[in-house]
Amino acid sequence: MLNINLPPTSLFMLCIAGMLMLVAILMSSRHKKLDSIKALEVGDGQHGNARWMSEKEKNQLYEKIKLPKKAVDMSGSWKPGRVIGYEPNSREMLIDTSDSHANIMAPSGTGKTTKYLVPNIQYNLMAGTSMIVPDLKGENKKLTEGMAKKLGYQIYTFDFINLIDSCTIDLFEDINEAMYKYMSTGDIIAKATAESLAGELANEITSSKERGSGDNSFFLGASKGLLQSTILLVSMFGNKNEKHLSSVRSTLQNIASMPKDPNNPTPAIIKLMADMPDDFGPKKQMGAAFAASSETEDNIYSSALDDLRPFNDALAEQIICVPQKQGKFSYKDLLNHKSIVYIVLPDEKSEFKIIGRILMKKIIQQLGNAAAQYPEKRLPKTIKVMWEEFAEYDKIPNVGSWLQVKRGQGVLFDLIYQDEAGLKEKYGNNIPTVLKNNCGTSIILGVAPEDEKYAESLSKILGTSTIQSGSVSVNYQPGQLLQNSRSVTNQMIGRPLMSVDEILHMESNGIQIVLKRGQFPMKTHLYPYYSKEWGLAIEKAEQISQTSNSFYQIEYISFEELKKKLRDYAGMYKTARNKKKKRTEDAITEFSRKIYEETNDEKAVELIIRKDWNGFLEHMNKNHKNIAKIQLIREIQKLKE
Repeated sequence: MLNINLPPTSLFMLCIAGMLMLVAILMSSRHKKLDSIKALEVGDGQHGNARWMSEKEKNQLYEKIKLPKKAVDMSGSWKPGRVIGYEPNSREMLIDTSDSHANIMAPSGTGKTTKYLVPNIQYNLMAGTSMIVPDLKGENKKLTEGMAKKLGYQIYTFDFINLIDSCTIDLFEDINEAMYKYMSTGDIIAKATAESLAGELANEITSSKERGSGDNSFFLGASKGLLQSTILLVSMFGNKNEKHLSSVRSTLQNIASMPKDPNNPTPAIIKLMADMPDDFGPKKQMGAAFAASSETEDNIYSSALDDLRPFNDALAEQIICVPQKQGKFSYKDLLNHKSIVYIVLPDEKSEFKIIGRILMKKIIQQLGNAAAQYPEKRLPKTIKVMWEEFAEYDKIPNVGSWLQVKRGQGVLFDLIYQDEAGLKEKYGNNIPTVLKNNCGTSIILGVAPEDEKYAESLSKILGTSTIQSGSVSVNYQPGQLLQNSRSVTNQMIGRPLMSVDEILHMESNGIQIVLKRGQFPMKTHLYPYYSKEWGLAIEKAEQISQTSNSFYQIEYISFEELKKKLRDYAGMYKTARNKKKKRTEDAITEFSRKIYEETNDEKAVELIIRKDWNGFLEHMNKNHKNIAKIQLIREIQKLKE
């Protein structure tokens, strides 16, 4: 027997070497098991080069701001933006401050209010951003108005649930401003502005009503013209507290009930303005109603009054028909102060949703008109519209072009909806494309578990990456400790960045997706406002009184007073026209006298009296070259004016 005596140290080293060899064999075997091949990104995009946004790219594109534990005023330091990510360990928010709209898809239960809307309102309150917040249930107001008050915001609430606590709005504010300027100075631009604004309000009213494909376009146009004309009448001749939509309704009712003369079929509206000049705004904007027969005229009045029906509610009048009410809101407040506007609407009253949409459109339209007054045609500060349940509101005509224009004016939207099906039902099948084309950012908080069609679409949008794949072949021999033979095959294949199954379960895994135009997609994480990770204290929402908690009497324009003012206006116009005519005749007489004294030319005088200015200039150029033509042209221009 071989007797080997090894020193203890050598024996120890030999044992270690044996153990390392055994581990190497076992590790080699393990690497050839079925789970040893990992789906690592490999290659050079042979099957697709889709990938997630890197940390470096995030830092270059977005701002990181540390979230305080209590509300602090960071106006002037933080920019208006949206929270698209959050790291709880460092308390850093990832903020998108780009000049873009965003569409946010958030099915029920994915946190559209808790993870997105409330944290974003909180951030923008601290940033000093003026906001408009449509709020179907009043929940967002309760959660954020306390912070707004603490940070010095002016708070306005159009509350269609508790109307006694609601502020009010003057829908005629901008119309009245332009009309007053025209009536006091004769500024033709102000006149055109008033007529245009009245037309926009009339269009909003008529477009709020659902119309079937068989509805007569004549009555739609006639109703719009009639409303525009009556709005102008009320703005021109109503007293301060009478200029509102209820006065428009009462005026139309009075015009429709004017006695009819069987021997004179002239429409009542034409009789009312018979003595007005042709360029009189309300007469000029009447449109199709001028040409209506007696029977058709009645139908036009009925159509216009039916379009006004949603505004007849006695409680809603307390918001839109009392310009004198305390707590009145003006669009200028959003520009001149840190302001937040809540529009609280009940789910069950569709007519209130119509009014809410018109309020929103009116405020945004007023902001757009204000932007036109600045050199770059853009507001001096960004206004954010945090529009939850976007698909639940009345349809906005031409929403794509509307969004495009508003972005250029400095009004940015976050449009939040549950799924594409609801959007398509309201706007048609093209709406997802319209929103993607006009919103630079898309955020997906989750996907409904059964919405495989959208999940497939999103999976294609995210793209395909090139990954490592392969197979393992193992041959076991009975009684052997280790496999006798094994082989591994590696290859490159294409794999969706997220599969349909992964997308359908993304919310349960705490994943949200951000798509930014021109950038790689981003996986992100958002946390509910009430979670310990977010940890920003909700300020207690004390009752904020908007008004004196009393109802106001609605003051309607008097039809008899309106007719009297129309007669007076016609008389003033006739007097002014006669005076102008007399001044013109006197000036022509004086001019002809001067020409006769200089030329003794009766033909020249005859041409002046006939106001044949071209013939006069030709005659003078031919026969009196000593008189400067430029001087004659100046004199003629004065006479024309």
